[in-house]
Amino acid sequence: MSLILITGIPESGRDSIVKMVLSGSKKNLPAFAYIRFDDLVSYDVDKKSEELDLWSFSKRIDHMHKIQGDFYRNLKKKVDSLKGKENHMIVNGYFTLKMPGGYLPTLSKDSIKFFKPDIIVVVNVDLDNPEMLRKFGKERIRELKYHQDINLKYAASYSTLAKSAISVVRVEYGNLKYALKEMTDVITLALQ
Repeated sequence: MSLILITGIPESGRDSIVKMVLSGSKKNLPAFAYIRFDDLVSYDVDKKSEELDLWSFSKRIDHMHKIQGDFYRNLKKKVDSLKGKENHMIVNGYFTLKMPGGYLPTLSKDSIKFFKPDIIVVVNVDLDNPEMLRKFGKERIRELKYHQDINLKYAASYSTLAKSAISVVRVEYGNLKYALKEMTDVITLALQ
């Protein structure tokens, strides 16, 4: 059984790219189960976070640990229920959440060791394109670059823990075909 873990910041279009690749390549891909992180978190992260005192970062960290634990339990149940039924799994989600005061990981050391992905695919958006600057503005682009960089560092750390490979799929503004082809190639190779 192969397991592919796909991540990227929300602005990367990761979810849309994965859906397009999977729907367009069904004939060429072996049987697999598709799991989204969002389907495994049982309560609204943003709503709960907004309810916490903005200045109480320790409460936010405690809240994040609760989310991690809940996510890990749901993920473990889902993966255990799929073992033996599907040959391969593709898991799509985010590695970090931006919160007031910093970024927090969604995966724990235990969950990445449980997963043991064969490959981690990081979807990075080309934030240097002038169109992206017009769309988001200079300050937001700087924040997105920082978030993308942190996400890649977590991917490298998770890769070390799981002893898995990393592949970076670059999404260039106005050239979605390249990202789709790259993602299709990575998934096809990993699931063989």
